[in-house]
Amino acid sequence: MIGNGLIHSLRGQIVPARAEQAKLSEQYLPGYPRMAQVKAQLEESIARLGQQIKNVVERHQLGLLRGGRKGKGLRGRWIAEVRDFRLKDASVQYAILAREANTNKQLYDSVLERFREISVAGELPTPTYRLSTAPRYHESRPNRISV
Repeated sequence: MIGNGLIHSLRGQIVPARAEQAKLSEQYLPGYPRMAQVKAQLEESIARLGQQIKNVVERHQLGLLRGGRKGKGLRGRWIAEVRDFRLKDASVQYAILAREANTNKQLYDSVLERFREISVAGELPTPTYRLSTAPRYHESRPNRISV
């Protein structure tokens, strides 16, 4: 639509016609002949602009339908891009999962090693100490002074 000169010229006619209509409406009633003439020109320009825009849209739609082969080629390239993106995404996901699995394996190995250390320490005989005699507790009293 940008390159369509008729649309630009119609828009260029509508703006001054609206300005003139607003200026005349300040001084005259809607039945004044010049007001009616400006209003008719404005309505005609708006109708022609609407028709031109409709024609341009229809041409673009028709061009899109005719360009099916080109569209299929674009669709094929788009599908290939999506497939490549999904493949790259899957490889990133795989790398993350592989790193996580490696970390979990290292944690498992360290826990297993610690468990083995504890079980080996548990197999050692525990020293048993026995007191030969019971401890003696003495009563302590303060010394009395006799007088």
